Amino acid sequence: MAEIIVSAENLTKHYRKINALNNFHMEVHRGDVYGFVGKNGAGKTTLLRILTGRSRQTSGKIELFGKSDRNDLDIQRGRIGSIIETPAFYPGMTAKDNLEVLRLQMDISGKGCISDALKMVGLEEVSSKKVKDFSLGMKQRLGLAMALFGNRELLVLDEPVNGLDPEGIVGFREILKKLNVEFGVTILISSHFLGELSQIATCYGFIHAGKMMEEISAKELQEKSESYLVIRVDNAKKAAAILEKALPEYRIEIITEMKLHVHNFSGETGLIMKTLINADITVKELKAYNDGLENYYMATIKKITN
Repeated sequence: MAEIIVSAENLTKHYRKINALNNFHMEVHRGDVYGFVGKNGAGKTTLLRILTGRSRQTSGKIELFGKSDRNDLDIQRGRIGSIIETPAFYPGMTAKDNLEVLRLQMDISGKGCISDALKMVGLEEVSSKKVKDFSLGMKQRLGLAMALFGNRELLVLDEPVNGLDPEGIVGFREILKKLNVEFGVTILISSHFLGELSQIATCYGFIHAGKMMEEISAKELQEKSESYLVIRVDNAKKAAAILEKALPEYRIEIITEMKLHVHNFSGETGLIMKTLINADITVKELKAYNDGLENYYMATIKKITN
C-alpha cells in the first residue's frame, strides 16, 4: 500500500448555521490522481481550502505527509502546490518574468527552474509573450507552472478546466497525466467534467452535503459503470463495419447516419482514429464519455439520503 500523504478524520467546518463539512474523512495515497466529485455546495472547495491552509476546520484532524501538529502542517504545506482561486499574474509581464518574481519570492537559487517549469506545462515556446495576450488555457497552464514551483509533490486543483474549450481541456488533461506518470506528482482534483475526470483519475471520493459518501478506485468504478466513445463521421454504417472488423473487442452501436458509439472503450483513441482515417472515413468529432460516473454518483446520493 502506497504512503498516505493526505488524511482527514472527522473533519467538520461550521459556517454560521451550516455544516460545510460534517465528520468528513478522506485518504489520498502517493501517486494517486484523486478525482474529488460533488455538486456545487457539497463542500469540495471548503476541504481543499483547509488542506492548503486557506481556512481552518472547526473540529477534526488532518494529516499531511504523516504530520498533524499545526506547526508541522504549515511546513508540510510547502510540499503542496494548488490552484483554488484564479491564479494571480502580472499581466504586463511575460510568463518567464512572472516565474522569475515567484523564484525570488521563494528564494530559489538558479534560473533553470523557470525553463523547467514552463517546459513541463508546454509554455516554453511562448515564455517571452506577455500574459495579457495569453488565452485562458495558457493562463491555466502558467498557473500550473507556478503551483509546481519548488518541486511540489502534491497538486491540489479545484475545477481547473472550468471555462476551457474542449481542446484546452484535453491539453490540460495530458499535462496532468505527464506530471503524474513521468514526474511522480500526486494530484487531488475536483471537477464538474465527470467524463473528463474519468480519463485521468485513478481513484475517486464522492462528497455530498459535507460528507464523504464513498471512496472507490477507478478499477472498481469501471466494473460498475461503462465508458464509451462518441464518434461523428460522414458515414456511420461504413465506419461501424470497419471498426467491427479491425477491432472486434469493441462493441459498435450505430446511433444515427453520422454518429456511432464505441463501447468497452479502453482509452485507445489514437488507434481508432488511425483505423478510420486509413479507411478514408472523415472523422468530425471523437469524444470519450462516461455517464457511469455521473449515474454512480447520483445513485450513491439516493442510497445514502433515502
